[in-house]
Amino acid sequence: MPTYRRAYHSGSWYSDNSNVLKNSIESLFEKINLPKQQVKAAICPHAGYAYCLETSSHVYSCINVENIKNIFILGPNHHIYNKGCLLPQVDKYETPFGFLQINKDGNLPLATCHLPLATYHLPLTTINVYIYMFISDIMNNDTQNLYDYIDEIDDEEEHSIEMQLPLIKYIIKEKDIKIVPIYVGCIGNDVNKINEFSNPLKKYFQDKTNAFIFSSDFCHFGRRFSFTNILEKYNDKYIHKKIENMDKDGINVITKHNVQGYLN
Repeated sequence: MPTYRRAYHSGSWYSDNSNVLKNSIESLFEKINLPKQQVKAAICPHAGYAYCLETSSHVYSCINVENIKNIFILGPNHHIYNKGCLLPQVDKYETPFGFLQINKDGNLPLATCHLPLATYHLPLTTINVYIYMFISDIMNNDTQNLYDYIDEIDDEEEHSIEMQLPLIKYIIKEKDIKIVPIYVGCIGNDVNKINEFSNPLKKYFQDKTNAFIFSSDFCHFGRRFSFTNILEKYNDKYIHKKIENMDKDGINVITKHNVQGYLN
């Protein structure tokens, strides 16, 4: 019997009333009015919708989902400490708009014999194929034991990925688009270690039918986050402007694909 993760934070972090939530999203999409784009990757916040829905709507309102088959969602763990990446055990995630199916056994055929990709136009009866399983494939290619499964209770308590789900379901409607949630733990600042974690995902990133959502709030400023020391070069009079300028510098480094520069 299929298992699912409840929309654990609905009714608190965002409305559990589908009509209310739909109206909120629709009004923001209409207000923002951005043209559709073939978005490969995006960074979205994961605060309560009262704080971040408008920002997130700038991303989701412009995503063209026509050619997308899978959406990978990477988010941090706030409630448990782990040094690897965790994948869900359940089959689907609940949202106020319905369920999102997790790609555990998608239908992308791969040959088990050594045929070049160019031969895949042949009838499937002429080659030995198997069903392509995203999560199983990630685990099988994880030679360093960097990936594991998240406990179902921990999965429900974590909000970073859940905050993306209603917006994803809203834009894909009833299209057959699956999700691949990945909870990223404390993997450190070593570039080689980061590459080890990202290697199993590279072939999916290169596939034009896959989109990636990175759930992140950028700077967390304040004593409760143990971060109150902003670099001297951000010398604006107001703290919120210092934070804004620091975040913009981070975004600039990310757009240049400069991992070491970002870590520095």
